[in-house]
Amino acid sequence: MSIYSFDDYENRDQDNMEDMLRHFRNAIRQGRIEDELPSPDTLEDIINYCLEKDNYKDALEFGRLWAKLEPYSSEAWLKLGIIESNLDKYSESLASFDKALAINPMDTYVLIQKALTYAKLGSNTDAISLIDTVLMLDPENEEAIFHKGMILEIQFQFKDAIKLFEYLKDSEYFIKDAMQEIAFCYHYLEDYVNAKKYYNLAIDEDPYDHNLWYNLGVVHSQKEQYYKAIDCFEMSLVINEDFFLAWHNLGNTYASLGRLNESIKSYQEALFLKRHDVETTYNLASVYGDLGNYMKAIKLFTQVINKNANHYQSYFGRGVCYDAIDNWEKALRDYDKALNLNKGNPDLWYAKADLLYNLNRFEESVVCYRKVIELDPTNIDSWYDYGYTLFDSEKYKEAENCFMHLIELDPTWSEGYYSLAKVYAMLNRIDDTINYLLIALGLEPERDKDFKNDFSHILSDSDFKYVIESINKSE
Repeated sequence: MSIYSFDDYENRDQDNMEDMLRHFRNAIRQGRIEDELPSPDTLEDIINYCLEKDNYKDALEFGRLWAKLEPYSSEAWLKLGIIESNLDKYSESLASFDKALAINPMDTYVLIQKALTYAKLGSNTDAISLIDTVLMLDPENEEAIFHKGMILEIQFQFKDAIKLFEYLKDSEYFIKDAMQEIAFCYHYLEDYVNAKKYYNLAIDEDPYDHNLWYNLGVVHSQKEQYYKAIDCFEMSLVINEDFFLAWHNLGNTYASLGRLNESIKSYQEALFLKRHDVETTYNLASVYGDLGNYMKAIKLFTQVINKNANHYQSYFGRGVCYDAIDNWEKALRDYDKALNLNKGNPDLWYAKADLLYNLNRFEESVVCYRKVIELDPTNIDSWYDYGYTLFDSEKYKEAENCFMHLIELDPTWSEGYYSLAKVYAMLNRIDDTINYLLIALGLEPERDKDFKNDFSHILSDSDFKYVIESINKSE
Protein backbone atom coordinates (compact mmCIF):
# COMPACT_ATOMS: atom_id res chain seq x y z
CA MET A 1 0.00 0.00 0.00
CA SER A 2 1.36 3.42 -0.93
CA ILE A 3 0.32 6.86 0.34
CA TYR A 4 0.19 9.68 -2.22
CA SER A 5 0.86 13.19 -0.97
CA PHE A 6 0.55 16.49 -2.85
CA ASP A 7 2.19 19.26 -0.87
CA ASP A 8 1.71 23.03 -0.76
CA TYR A 9 -2.04 23.40 -1.35
CA GLU A 10 -1.85 27.20 -1.38
CA ASN A 11 0.41 27.23 -4.46
CA ARG A 12 -1.41 24.63 -6.53
CA ASP A 13 -3.25 25.91 -9.57
CA GLN A 14 -6.84 24.99 -10.36
CA ASP A 15 -5.91 22.40 -13.00
CA ASN A 16 -3.63 20.52 -10.61
CA MET A 17 -6.34 20.45 -7.95
CA GLU A 18 -8.88 19.19 -10.48
CA ASP A 19 -6.43 16.51 -11.63
CA MET A 20 -5.85 15.40 -8.05
CA LEU A 21 -9.58 15.36 -7.28
CA ARG A 22 -10.28 13.35 -10.43
CA HIS A 23 -7.47 10.89 -9.69
CA PHE A 24 -8.59 10.01 -6.17
CA ARG A 25 -12.30 10.11 -7.04
CA ASN A 26 -11.69 7.48 -9.74
CA ALA A 27 -9.64 5.45 -7.27
CA ILE A 28 -12.56 5.40 -4.84
CA ARG A 29 -15.12 4.46 -7.48
CA GLN A 30 -12.91 1.75 -8.99
CA GLY A 31 -12.12 0.23 -5.60
CA ARG A 32 -8.41 1.13 -5.78
CA ILE A 33 -8.38 3.65 -2.93
CA GLU A 34 -6.94 1.18 -0.42
CA ASP A 35 -3.89 0.86 -2.68
CA GLU A 36 -3.62 4.60 -3.38
CA LEU A 37 -4.53 6.20 -0.08
CA PRO A 38 -3.95 9.98 -0.04
CA SER A 39 -2.24 11.39 3.03
CA PRO A 40 -4.41 13.15 5.65
CA ASP A 41 -2.94 16.49 4.55
CA THR A 42 -3.86 15.76 0.95
CA LEU A 43 -7.38 14.75 1.98
CA GLU A 44 -7.75 18.02 3.85
CA ASP A 45 -6.55 19.92 0.78
CA ILE A 46 -9.04 18.10 -1.46
CA ILE A 47 -11.89 18.80 0.96
CA ASN A 48 -10.97 22.48 1.26
CA TYR A 49 -10.92 22.73 -2.54
CA CYS A 50 -14.32 21.03 -2.80
CA LEU A 51 -15.78 23.36 -0.17
CA GLU A 52 -14.48 26.41 -2.04
CA LYS A 53 -16.28 25.13 -5.14
CA ASP A 54 -19.47 24.21 -3.21
CA ASN A 55 -18.84 20.64 -4.33
CA TYR A 56 -20.32 19.02 -1.25
CA LYS A 57 -20.94 15.64 -2.87
CA ASP A 58 -17.23 14.96 -3.42
CA ALA A 59 -16.36 16.70 -0.16
CA LEU A 60 -18.57 14.23 1.71
CA GLU A 61 -16.88 11.24 0.12
CA PHE A 62 -13.39 12.47 1.03
CA GLY A 63 -14.54 13.75 4.43
CA ARG A 64 -15.72 10.27 5.37
CA LEU A 65 -12.45 8.81 4.15
CA TRP A 66 -10.44 11.29 6.25
CA ALA A 67 -12.49 10.51 9.38
CA LYS A 68 -11.98 6.79 8.72
CA LEU A 69 -8.22 7.19 8.30
CA GLU A 70 -7.88 9.49 11.33
CA PRO A 71 -10.72 8.69 13.75
CA TYR A 72 -9.00 10.66 16.51
CA SER A 73 -8.63 13.85 14.48
CA SER A 74 -10.93 16.57 15.78
CA GLU A 75 -10.36 18.51 12.54
CA ALA A 76 -11.49 15.56 10.41
CA TRP A 77 -14.79 15.22 12.29
CA LEU A 78 -15.27 19.00 12.25
CA LYS A 79 -14.91 19.18 8.48
CA LEU A 80 -17.19 16.18 8.02
CA GLY A 81 -19.83 17.81 10.26
CA ILE A 82 -19.67 21.04 8.24
CA ILE A 83 -20.08 19.12 4.97
CA GLU A 84 -23.01 17.10 6.31
CA SER A 85 -24.69 20.26 7.61
CA ASN A 86 -24.42 21.88 4.18
CA LEU A 87 -26.05 18.78 2.68
CA ASP A 88 -28.92 19.04 5.20
CA LYS A 89 -27.81 15.80 6.88
CA TYR A 90 -28.34 17.40 10.26
CA SER A 91 -28.47 14.35 12.56
CA GLU A 92 -25.26 13.01 10.98
CA SER A 93 -23.70 16.46 11.26
CA LEU A 94 -24.46 16.75 14.97
CA ALA A 95 -22.99 13.26 15.53
CA SER A 96 -19.79 14.29 13.76
CA PHE A 97 -19.49 17.46 15.82
CA ASP A 98 -20.00 15.39 18.99
CA LYS A 99 -17.10 13.14 17.97
CA ALA A 100 -14.93 16.22 17.43
CA LEU A 101 -15.93 17.54 20.87
CA ALA A 102 -15.23 14.18 22.48
CA ILE A 103 -11.63 14.66 21.31
CA ASN A 104 -11.46 18.40 22.11
CA PRO A 105 -14.36 19.45 24.38
CA MET A 106 -13.34 23.12 24.52
CA ASP A 107 -13.03 23.71 20.77
CA THR A 108 -15.09 26.87 20.43
CA TYR A 109 -15.19 26.68 16.62
CA VAL A 110 -16.77 23.20 16.77
CA LEU A 111 -19.31 24.47 19.32
CA ILE A 112 -20.23 27.35 17.01
CA GLN A 113 -20.66 25.04 14.01
CA LYS A 114 -22.83 22.71 16.06
CA ALA A 115 -24.91 25.72 17.17
CA LEU A 116 -25.40 26.76 13.54
CA THR A 117 -26.63 23.27 12.70
CA TYR A 118 -29.14 23.45 15.55
CA ALA A 119 -30.27 26.82 14.14
CA LYS A 120 -30.82 25.23 10.71
CA LEU A 121 -32.98 22.60 12.42
CA GLY A 122 -34.98 25.37 14.09
CA SER A 123 -33.67 24.36 17.53
CA ASN A 124 -32.79 27.94 18.40
CA THR A 125 -32.78 27.40 22.16
CA ASP A 126 -30.12 24.70 21.81
CA ALA A 127 -28.19 26.91 19.41
CA ILE A 128 -28.19 29.90 21.79
CA SER A 129 -27.15 27.63 24.67
CA LEU A 130 -24.07 26.46 22.76
CA ILE A 131 -23.17 30.01 21.70
CA ASP A 132 -23.44 31.13 25.32
CA THR A 133 -21.07 28.31 26.29
CA VAL A 134 -18.56 29.68 23.78
CA LEU A 135 -18.95 33.19 25.18
CA MET A 136 -18.34 31.89 28.70
CA LEU A 137 -15.09 30.35 27.47
CA ASP A 138 -14.19 33.34 25.28
CA PRO A 139 -16.32 36.46 26.00
CA GLU A 140 -14.80 38.39 23.08
CA ASN A 141 -15.26 35.69 20.47
CA GLU A 142 -16.51 37.80 17.56
CA GLU A 143 -17.79 34.86 15.54
CA ALA A 144 -19.92 33.70 18.49
CA ILE A 145 -21.27 37.22 19.03
CA PHE A 146 -22.14 37.56 15.33
CA HIS A 147 -23.89 34.20 15.05
CA LYS A 148 -25.82 34.76 18.27
CA GLY A 149 -27.09 37.98 16.69
CA MET A 150 -28.09 36.06 13.57
CA ILE A 151 -30.00 33.48 15.62
CA LEU A 152 -31.79 36.27 17.51
CA GLU A 153 -32.80 37.70 14.10
CA ILE A 154 -34.35 34.34 13.21
CA GLN A 155 -36.35 34.60 16.45
CA PHE A 156 -37.46 38.16 15.50
CA GLN A 157 -35.62 39.55 18.53
CA PHE A 158 -34.28 42.42 16.46
CA LYS A 159 -33.53 44.90 19.24
CA ASP A 160 -31.44 42.33 21.12
CA ALA A 161 -29.71 41.37 17.87
CA ILE A 162 -28.81 45.02 17.21
CA LYS A 163 -27.13 45.28 20.62
CA LEU A 164 -24.90 42.30 19.79
CA PHE A 165 -24.02 43.51 16.31
CA GLU A 166 -23.07 46.89 17.76
CA TYR A 167 -20.24 45.14 19.64
CA LEU A 168 -18.76 44.36 16.23
CA LYS A 169 -18.83 47.90 14.79
CA ASP A 170 -15.05 48.15 15.23
CA SER A 171 -14.30 44.55 14.24
CA GLU A 172 -11.76 44.22 11.47
CA TYR A 173 -13.41 41.08 10.12
CA PHE A 174 -17.13 41.54 10.94
CA ILE A 175 -17.65 45.29 10.57
CA LYS A 176 -19.38 45.16 7.15
CA ASP A 177 -21.58 42.19 8.04
CA ALA A 178 -22.47 43.76 11.38
CA MET A 179 -23.49 47.04 9.71
CA GLN A 180 -25.55 45.12 7.16
CA GLU A 181 -27.36 43.09 9.83
CA ILE A 182 -28.05 46.17 11.96
CA ALA A 183 -29.53 47.78 8.82
CA PHE A 184 -31.65 44.68 8.19
CA CYS A 185 -32.96 44.72 11.77
CA TYR A 186 -33.92 48.39 11.57
CA HIS A 187 -35.43 47.74 8.13
CA TYR A 188 -37.65 45.01 9.58
CA LEU A 189 -38.60 47.30 12.49
CA GLU A 190 -39.58 49.93 9.87
CA ASP A 191 -37.03 52.37 11.28
CA TYR A 192 -36.03 53.48 7.80
CA VAL A 193 -33.80 56.33 8.92
CA ASN A 194 -31.47 53.99 10.78
CA ALA A 195 -31.81 51.30 8.12
CA LYS A 196 -30.49 53.72 5.49
CA LYS A 197 -27.74 54.91 7.84
CA TYR A 198 -26.37 51.43 8.43
CA TYR A 199 -26.73 50.24 4.84
CA ASN A 200 -24.64 53.26 3.87
CA LEU A 201 -22.07 52.40 6.55
CA ALA A 202 -21.88 48.86 5.18
CA ILE A 203 -21.48 50.26 1.65
CA ASP A 204 -18.61 52.40 2.92
CA GLU A 205 -16.88 49.15 3.88
CA ASP A 206 -17.66 47.42 0.57
CA PRO A 207 -18.84 49.80 -2.18
CA TYR A 208 -19.04 46.96 -4.71
CA ASP A 209 -21.50 44.73 -2.86
CA HIS A 210 -24.53 44.68 -5.18
CA ASN A 211 -26.79 43.30 -2.44
CA LEU A 212 -26.14 46.28 -0.20
CA TRP A 213 -27.06 48.75 -2.94
CA TYR A 214 -30.16 46.69 -3.68
CA ASN A 215 -31.27 46.63 -0.03
CA LEU A 216 -30.74 50.39 0.26
CA GLY A 217 -32.87 50.80 -2.88
CA VAL A 218 -35.67 48.76 -1.31
CA VAL A 219 -35.66 51.05 1.76
CA HIS A 220 -35.86 54.17 -0.43
CA SER A 221 -38.67 52.57 -2.44
CA GLN A 222 -40.67 51.78 0.69
CA LYS A 223 -40.32 55.42 1.73
CA GLU A 224 -41.53 56.42 -1.77
CA GLN A 225 -38.15 58.01 -2.47
CA TYR A 226 -38.30 56.57 -5.95
CA TYR A 227 -35.52 58.52 -7.64
CA LYS A 228 -33.06 57.56 -4.91
CA ALA A 229 -34.28 53.97 -5.20
CA ILE A 230 -33.61 54.00 -8.95
CA ASP A 231 -30.06 55.25 -8.34
CA CYS A 232 -29.45 52.38 -5.91
CA PHE A 233 -30.94 49.66 -8.14
CA GLU A 234 -28.96 50.95 -11.12
CA MET A 235 -25.75 50.96 -9.06
CA SER A 236 -26.48 47.37 -8.04
CA LEU A 237 -26.86 46.47 -11.71
CA VAL A 238 -23.64 48.24 -12.68
CA ILE A 239 -21.89 45.87 -10.26
CA ASN A 240 -23.93 42.81 -11.25
CA GLU A 241 -25.96 43.17 -14.44
CA ASP A 242 -27.46 39.71 -13.97
CA PHE A 243 -29.14 40.56 -10.67
CA PHE A 244 -32.77 39.54 -11.24
CA LEU A 245 -34.25 41.20 -8.14
CA ALA A 246 -32.68 44.55 -8.98
CA TRP A 247 -34.22 44.51 -12.48
CA HIS A 248 -37.59 43.45 -11.03
CA ASN A 249 -37.65 46.19 -8.41
CA LEU A 250 -36.32 48.77 -10.85
CA GLY A 251 -39.38 47.95 -12.96
CA ASN A 252 -41.64 48.37 -9.92
CA THR A 253 -40.06 51.73 -9.12
CA TYR A 254 -40.42 53.08 -12.64
CA ALA A 255 -44.05 51.92 -12.61
CA SER A 256 -44.65 53.79 -9.34
CA LEU A 257 -43.39 56.95 -11.06
CA GLY A 258 -45.62 56.36 -14.08
CA ARG A 259 -42.58 55.84 -16.31
CA LEU A 260 -44.19 52.81 -17.87
CA ASN A 261 -41.99 52.32 -20.93
CA GLU A 262 -38.88 52.23 -18.72
CA SER A 263 -40.72 49.88 -16.41
CA ILE A 264 -41.40 47.52 -19.33
CA LYS A 265 -37.72 47.46 -20.30
CA SER A 266 -36.71 46.61 -16.72
CA TYR A 267 -39.27 43.80 -16.43
CA GLN A 268 -38.13 42.40 -19.77
CA GLU A 269 -34.52 42.35 -18.53
CA ALA A 270 -35.68 40.53 -15.40
CA LEU A 271 -37.59 37.96 -17.47
CA PHE A 272 -34.53 37.44 -19.66
CA LEU A 273 -32.78 36.23 -16.50
CA LYS A 274 -35.76 34.37 -15.01
CA ARG A 275 -38.07 33.68 -17.89
CA HIS A 276 -41.05 32.19 -16.10
CA ASP A 277 -41.17 34.36 -12.98
CA VAL A 278 -44.82 34.78 -12.10
CA GLU A 279 -44.73 38.13 -10.32
CA THR A 280 -42.58 39.83 -12.96
CA THR A 281 -44.83 38.54 -15.76
CA TYR A 282 -47.88 39.72 -13.82
CA ASN A 283 -46.38 43.17 -13.24
CA LEU A 284 -45.44 43.47 -16.91
CA ALA A 285 -48.99 42.52 -17.89
CA SER A 286 -50.36 45.16 -15.53
CA VAL A 287 -48.19 47.85 -17.10
CA TYR A 288 -49.38 46.91 -20.59
CA GLY A 289 -52.93 47.10 -19.26
CA ASP A 290 -52.27 50.58 -17.87
CA LEU A 291 -50.96 51.62 -21.29
CA GLY A 292 -54.15 50.36 -22.95
CA ASN A 293 -52.39 47.52 -24.74
CA TYR A 294 -55.08 45.12 -23.58
CA MET A 295 -54.40 42.21 -25.93
CA LYS A 296 -50.74 42.03 -24.91
CA ALA A 297 -51.75 42.29 -21.26
CA ILE A 298 -54.32 39.51 -21.69
CA LYS A 299 -51.67 37.27 -23.25
CA LEU A 300 -49.29 37.82 -20.32
CA PHE A 301 -51.99 37.38 -17.67
CA THR A 302 -52.89 34.11 -19.37
CA GLN A 303 -49.25 32.99 -19.18
CA VAL A 304 -49.30 33.56 -15.43
CA ILE A 305 -52.57 31.66 -15.04
CA ASN A 306 -51.14 28.74 -17.03
CA LYS A 307 -48.23 28.60 -14.57
CA ASN A 308 -50.30 29.24 -11.44
CA ALA A 309 -54.01 28.53 -11.69
CA ASN A 310 -54.55 30.04 -8.22
CA HIS A 311 -53.13 33.46 -9.07
CA TYR A 312 -56.34 35.43 -8.52
CA GLN A 313 -54.63 38.74 -9.33
CA SER A 314 -54.12 37.61 -12.94
CA TYR A 315 -57.76 36.58 -13.32
CA PHE A 316 -58.67 40.02 -11.97
CA GLY A 317 -56.21 41.82 -14.27
CA ARG A 318 -57.33 39.86 -17.31
CA GLY A 319 -60.95 40.50 -16.40
CA VAL A 320 -60.30 44.26 -16.28
CA CYS A 321 -58.76 44.05 -19.76
CA TYR A 322 -61.70 42.09 -21.15
CA ASP A 323 -64.00 44.62 -19.48
CA ALA A 324 -62.13 47.49 -21.19
CA ILE A 325 -62.60 45.94 -24.65
CA ASP A 326 -66.30 45.23 -23.95
CA ASN A 327 -65.90 41.47 -23.80
CA TRP A 328 -68.37 41.31 -20.92
CA GLU A 329 -68.82 37.55 -20.80
CA LYS A 330 -65.12 36.78 -20.45
CA ALA A 331 -64.63 39.64 -18.00
CA LEU A 332 -67.41 38.35 -15.76
CA ARG A 333 -66.02 34.81 -15.96
CA ASP A 334 -62.60 36.03 -14.84
CA TYR A 335 -64.02 38.11 -12.01
CA ASP A 336 -65.91 35.05 -10.78
CA LYS A 337 -62.75 32.90 -10.95
CA ALA A 338 -60.85 35.54 -8.99
CA LEU A 339 -63.62 35.70 -6.38
CA ASN A 340 -63.64 31.94 -6.01
CA LEU A 341 -59.98 32.24 -5.01
CA ASN A 342 -60.32 35.36 -2.86
CA LYS A 343 -63.79 36.24 -1.65
CA GLY A 344 -62.47 38.80 0.83
CA ASN A 345 -61.14 41.28 -1.72
CA PRO A 346 -63.47 44.31 -2.00
CA ASP A 347 -61.86 45.46 -5.28
CA LEU A 348 -62.97 42.24 -6.96
CA TRP A 349 -66.54 42.66 -5.80
CA TYR A 350 -66.44 46.30 -6.91
CA ALA A 351 -65.28 45.40 -10.41
CA LYS A 352 -67.99 42.76 -10.74
CA ALA A 353 -70.61 45.19 -9.39
CA ASP A 354 -69.64 47.85 -11.95
CA LEU A 355 -69.75 45.34 -14.79
CA LEU A 356 -73.17 44.05 -13.78
CA TYR A 357 -74.41 47.65 -13.52
CA ASN A 358 -73.17 48.39 -17.03
CA LEU A 359 -75.07 45.30 -18.20
CA ASN A 360 -78.23 46.71 -16.53
CA ARG A 361 -78.29 43.73 -14.17
CA PHE A 362 -79.07 46.01 -11.25
CA GLU A 363 -80.29 43.41 -8.76
CA GLU A 364 -77.07 41.38 -9.06
CA SER A 365 -75.03 44.57 -9.02
CA VAL A 366 -76.65 45.66 -5.74
CA VAL A 367 -75.66 42.37 -4.12
CA CYS A 368 -72.03 42.92 -5.13
CA TYR A 369 -71.96 46.56 -4.00
CA ARG A 370 -73.41 45.46 -0.67
CA LYS A 371 -70.56 42.98 -0.35
CA VAL A 372 -68.03 45.75 -1.09
CA ILE A 373 -69.27 47.94 1.75
CA GLU A 374 -69.38 44.97 4.11
CA LEU A 375 -65.68 44.44 3.43
CA ASP A 376 -64.74 48.13 3.19
CA PRO A 377 -67.39 50.16 5.07
CA THR A 378 -65.58 53.52 4.78
CA ASN A 379 -65.16 53.44 0.98
CA ILE A 380 -67.14 56.48 -0.13
CA ASP A 381 -66.96 55.57 -3.83
CA SER A 382 -68.63 52.23 -3.17
CA TRP A 383 -71.38 53.88 -1.10
CA TYR A 384 -71.93 56.37 -3.94
CA ASP A 385 -72.18 53.67 -6.62
CA TYR A 386 -74.28 51.46 -4.36
CA GLY A 387 -76.67 54.36 -3.82
CA TYR A 388 -77.00 55.09 -7.53
CA THR A 389 -77.61 51.44 -8.34
CA LEU A 390 -80.46 51.46 -5.83
CA PHE A 391 -81.68 54.75 -7.30
CA ASP A 392 -81.73 53.29 -10.83
CA SER A 393 -83.54 50.25 -9.41
CA GLU A 394 -86.19 52.69 -8.06
CA LYS A 395 -85.39 51.67 -4.46
CA TYR A 396 -85.44 55.28 -3.32
CA LYS A 397 -85.68 54.75 0.43
CA GLU A 398 -82.65 52.46 0.39
CA ALA A 399 -80.83 54.94 -1.85
CA GLU A 400 -81.68 57.69 0.65
CA ASN A 401 -80.00 55.70 3.44
CA CYS A 402 -76.90 55.21 1.28
CA PHE A 403 -76.50 58.88 0.47
CA MET A 404 -77.16 59.84 4.10
CA HIS A 405 -74.33 57.52 5.10
CA LEU A 406 -72.15 58.99 2.36
CA ILE A 407 -72.68 62.45 3.86
CA GLU A 408 -71.69 61.12 7.29
CA LEU A 409 -68.49 59.70 5.83
CA ASP A 410 -67.59 62.91 3.99
CA PRO A 411 -69.72 65.96 4.82
CA THR A 412 -67.54 68.15 2.57
CA TRP A 413 -68.31 66.25 -0.66
CA SER A 414 -71.13 67.88 -2.61
CA GLU A 415 -72.06 64.63 -4.37
CA GLY A 416 -73.81 63.18 -1.32
CA TYR A 417 -76.14 66.17 -0.98
CA TYR A 418 -76.71 66.46 -4.73
CA SER A 419 -77.61 62.77 -5.01
CA LEU A 420 -79.91 62.99 -2.01
CA ALA A 421 -81.67 65.91 -3.68
CA LYS A 422 -82.36 63.63 -6.67
CA VAL A 423 -83.85 61.00 -4.39
CA TYR A 424 -86.14 63.55 -2.73
CA ALA A 425 -87.20 64.88 -6.12
CA MET A 426 -88.30 61.35 -7.08
CA LEU A 427 -90.17 61.09 -3.76
CA ASN A 428 -91.80 64.48 -4.48
CA ARG A 429 -90.30 65.97 -1.32
CA ILE A 430 -89.64 69.31 -2.96
CA ASP A 431 -88.58 71.22 0.14
CA ASP A 432 -85.97 68.59 0.96
CA THR A 433 -84.85 68.64 -2.68
CA ILE A 434 -84.29 72.38 -2.48
CA ASN A 435 -82.50 72.19 0.89
CA TYR A 436 -79.99 69.57 -0.23
CA LEU A 437 -79.46 71.22 -3.61
CA LEU A 438 -78.60 74.46 -1.85
CA ILE A 439 -76.03 72.67 0.34
CA ALA A 440 -74.53 70.92 -2.70
CA LEU A 441 -74.30 74.14 -4.69
CA GLY A 442 -72.82 75.93 -1.71
CA LEU A 443 -70.01 73.37 -1.62
CA GLU A 444 -69.60 73.30 -5.41
CA PRO A 445 -71.23 76.34 -7.08
CA GLU A 446 -70.29 75.24 -10.60
CA ARG A 447 -72.75 72.34 -10.26
CA ASP A 448 -75.56 74.74 -11.17
CA LYS A 449 -74.63 73.97 -14.77
CA ASP A 450 -75.65 70.34 -14.21
CA PHE A 451 -78.88 71.15 -12.45
CA LYS A 452 -81.15 71.68 -15.43
CA ASN A 453 -80.01 68.51 -17.20
CA ASP A 454 -80.23 66.38 -14.06
CA PHE A 455 -83.56 67.58 -12.68
CA SER A 456 -85.68 68.74 -15.63
CA HIS A 457 -86.92 65.21 -16.35
CA ILE A 458 -87.45 64.40 -12.66
CA LEU A 459 -89.51 67.39 -11.50
CA SER A 460 -92.78 68.66 -12.92
CA ASP A 461 -92.62 71.96 -14.74
CA SER A 462 -94.11 73.85 -11.81
CA ASP A 463 -91.81 72.16 -9.27
CA PHE A 464 -88.79 72.75 -11.49
CA LYS A 465 -89.69 76.46 -11.75
CA TYR A 466 -90.16 76.64 -7.97
CA VAL A 467 -86.72 75.06 -7.34
CA ILE A 468 -84.99 77.48 -9.73
CA GLU A 469 -86.66 80.45 -8.05
CA SER A 470 -85.58 79.14 -4.61
CA ILE A 471 -81.98 78.74 -5.75
CA ASN A 472 -81.96 82.24 -7.28
CA LYS A 473 -83.32 83.73 -4.03
CA SER A 474 -80.59 82.04 -2.02
CA GLU A 475 -77.96 83.65 -4.23
